[in-house]
Amino acid sequence: MLTKIHILLTYTCTLRCNHCFVFASPQASGKISSAIVTQILEQVLPVNSIEWVIFEGGEPFLVYPLLLTSVKRARQLGFKVGVITNGYFGRTEEAAIRYLKPLAQLGLDRIIISNDHFHYKNTIDSPAKRAIDAAIKLGLPTTRLLIVESASPIQEQEPENVHFLQETHPLLMVGRANEGIKVSEPSSDWQGFAHCPFKNLQDPDTLFIDPLGNAQFCQGISIGNIWENPLYELIEHFDVDAHPIYGPLAHNGPKGLVEEYQIIPPQEYQSACQLCYSVRRLLVNKFPEYLSPPQVYNSFSKKPNHSS
Repeated sequence: MLTKIHILLTYTCTLRCNHCFVFASPQASGKISSAIVTQILEQVLPVNSIEWVIFEGGEPFLVYPLLLTSVKRARQLGFKVGVITNGYFGRTEEAAIRYLKPLAQLGLDRIIISNDHFHYKNTIDSPAKRAIDAAIKLGLPTTRLLIVESASPIQEQEPENVHFLQETHPLLMVGRANEGIKVSEPSSDWQGFAHCPFKNLQDPDTLFIDPLGNAQFCQGISIGNIWENPLYELIEHFDVDAHPIYGPLAHNGPKGLVEEYQIIPPQEYQSACQLCYSVRRLLVNKFPEYLSPPQVYNSFSKKPNHSS
């Protein structure tokens, strides 16, 4: 059941992380306006199962006024609200408090801060660590997001403190990671990847909406555009079996994509995600309306047309 919506406010970021799935960087362009965020939230309202709205990027604190108005509006509409950030604004703990205090006053339900070796060399003395300390001081429910070099789902431990959690996520070999990171011995047994290890595509719980209006259960695989069809209609009429990408993935994982389109698999890959992403890149020109946004595939020929 769909319970969470992630809204990407911008593709621009302070960092250029090797693992980023949307190729975010200081040079990346594309953001949306507060009026567009309101339109998105109003489209979300009819989907009664959605409880959480998560704002992210890129780096959402780079569009700080937009972030504040977006959080305020989502709270007014009755959603629980979270924000994902790399915490770059934590140059000092005092600076982090100045950024986070207005969000605490708006009633932000959770701040999620990435602090790992993919984001910072020194995680003990990083801007993100100072941002985490500031958030805890302010009484903000805080999550440290930790990416680790693993290709398998990771079992979460029971939290010791509901106000401070640590979420450990495996590195997904998609986006920029697919081009430059090697963490294990490559495999050639593509037939072994017969299911998606991270997404339940028959009954997804999370939807991503980017600045272009693409709605995606998995980043880079669109179910449609909310500027062309209302979100509730996209969700109501979504037929996983009829979707040319989700259909094969839901039934046979990345192996299904290889077989459906008679793709010659890449010679080396390290996980189901990397195989899936590599095959999708070969299909982008065949299914541009489904394999979108272009940012996920490092192709920026399309420009966001709903920016402020």
